[in-house]
Amino acid sequence: MEKSLKHCTWCKVDKEYTEFRHDKSRKGGFSNRCKTCDNLNRLKYPERKGRSTKRYLQMKEKIKALNNEYKKKYPERIKAHGIYRKALKQGLIVKKPCQECGNPKSMGHHEDYSKPLEVWWLCARHHRLWHTHRTFIRPIRGKIPHTS
Repeated sequence: MEKSLKHCTWCKVDKEYTEFRHDKSRKGGFSNRCKTCDNLNRLKYPERKGRSTKRYLQMKEKIKALNNEYKKKYPERIKAHGIYRKALKQGLIVKKPCQECGNPKSMGHHEDYSKPLEVWWLCARHHRLWHTHRTFIRPIRGKIPHTS
């Protein structure tokens, strides 16, 4: 078998990689079914969608209403997040590691929405801790002012 070919587990035929969908969850980065077989499978079993997709479709209108309500209630937050995302995309601000633990997978946290480009860089764990307790359990680097 050549390296430029991939084996479809459904039709049992070796095909070009362009005949397979990208799939990050797979070891090689491609689906184990070719696009043709995948389309046939989707037509045969249209009810097989993920539970989260089914739940979203059931709750779609309620989710939209809640999102619109949030946007009306907190317009300054929406504006600050938009400015922050645009600046990040344009390279005006550079993503940094978590200020508490140094984790490179960090996100910007606004303490003051009137200053959209002033953010604390926190990993998901420390961001969750901050919103839950308004403090960190064990501050490691002490670069963020902690409140009691």
